Amino acid sequence: MADVMGDWRLFGQHEHLRGATLWWRAYTPPSEVWTHDQCEFCWATFARGTAGDTLREGFATAAERGATGRSEVRDSAEDDEYITGVFAAVQANPAPNPPPVTEEDVAALEATVLAAIALPATPGEPPVQERVHWICLHCFEDFKDVFAWRMGSATATT
Repeated sequence: MADVMGDWRLFGQHEHLRGATLWWRAYTPPSEVWTHDQCEFCWATFARGTAGDTLREGFATAAERGATGRSEVRDSAEDDEYITGVFAAVQANPAPNPPPVTEEDVAALEATVLAAIALPATPGEPPVQERVHWICLHCFEDFKDVFAWRMGSATATT
């Protein structure tokens, strides 16, 4: 394994992926308004299109719906409507002099959002987070040992 600890793609934000189970799958956006995602490490773009260097498949932190015997990602049409409404309201009424955002503000917001999107767990399992994290093949190969990733099975478990 190459020395990756000084790699530009690692800057402390990836600890939530340590020991994660990953599935190789085609990219599917979680909603109609969500057009793409990025690799958690190098920011390569995952999307359905074929433009430029767009990736159409990679490693994801959730199996495709039904692959594990339960839905890993909830239907988000209601969330899309809410998010679209929030964006419209913010654009229509921008804050004239917003206060500076502190690290504490960001941490509090992140905790609130993560708590809000936690889905009910199957008994004996931790909550499933709605957000799917994507990792390109290149970054997977470089960091699979560092993060001790496991491969998910497409076989349904009941």
